[in-house]
Amino acid sequence: MVPTDIQGLEWCLSRDLIHEVLGHVVMFTNPLVADFSQKIGLASLAMVPTDIQGLEWCLSRDLIHEVLGHVVMFTNPLVADFSQKIGLASLGASDDFIQKLATLYWFTVEFGLIEESNGLKAFGAGLLSSYGELVFAVSDEPEHREFFPEETAVQAYDDYNYQTTYFVVKNFNQMTQKFTKYIEDYKQ
Repeated sequence: MVPTDIQGLEWCLSRDLIHEVLGHVVMFTNPLVADFSQKIGLASLAMVPTDIQGLEWCLSRDLIHEVLGHVVMFTNPLVADFSQKIGLASLGASDDFIQKLATLYWFTVEFGLIEESNGLKAFGAGLLSSYGELVFAVSDEPEHREFFPEETAVQAYDDYNYQTTYFVVKNFNQMTQKFTKYIEDYKQ
C-alpha cells in the first residue's frame, strides 16, 4: 500500500519526517480494509489511520491520537519494537489469538502505564491523546495491575468509557521479554 495524497494533509503531518525519524511509514487506507491494513501495518512498522476524509481528517481526533499519541511513543525504539512484535505475532494466527493480541495492544500501546520512581506515567497513545483519561488513569480511582500478558490478554475493556483497570509495566524491556515468552509459549 502506498500513501495517497490528501489535500490539506501536508500542513498537519509530514509522512517523510515520520518515516525518517521513526522508521515508520504512514499508510492511508479505505475503512473497508482497515482490519487487514492494521494487521499488516503493525507487522511492518506502519501507522494506519483509517478515518480519512480530506482536510476534515486533519482536524479530527484521529490525527490528535496519531500525532500526540503514537508518533510520540514510537520515538522510543523499545515501544516501536513491541508494537511490531504484536503485529508479527498476528500474522497467520487464529481469530481467538488475534483477539488476545488486540487486547494486549489495547492495554499497552493504547492505554499502557509505566511505573517510574516518581509514580505512574502514561505511555499508551490513547492516554497521551486524552487529558481526561490520562488524569484518571494515574489516579487512585482505577485498578492498577502488573502487566502479565496471559492475564492482560483476557481482560475485558471498554472502548467508549474510561477503563476500570490499567496494566503497569516496570520498564519496556521487561514488557517485551514477557510478551516474547507469551508468544513462545503460545506457539508450543
